[in-house]
Amino acid sequence: MELRLLHYFAAVCEHGSLHGAAAAVHVAQPSLSRQIRRLETELGFALFERTPRGLVLTAAGRNFLPVAQDLLLRASQAQTTASMIAKGTVSDLTVVSATTTVADIIAPTS
Repeated sequence: MELRLLHYFAAVCEHGSLHGAAAAVHVAQPSLSRQIRRLETELGFALFERTPRGLVLTAAGRNFLPVAQDLLLRASQAQTTASMIAKGTVSDLTVVSATTTVADIIAPTS
């Protein structure tokens, strides 16, 4: 699953229409429509119901939206962290270890 497709899906949800989303993500509307259909095919369920008044999220689409948003947020955080590591500007570092390692090795040197 491509993050780009999830980004398009989230944009359609945010803007409420293919037209608004296409402008926001700088993609032609027919191309965006094809990409949304591609994502639906890949997922195996419809994200939107096509009505004369536009697109309406299906129940499956409503359930999937928070998952897509979470993945997009995590991808953004990963990109930011990678950039900081590459620049040598990591501000926070979390070390995970066994309790005995903390008690026997790390604590005595603190």
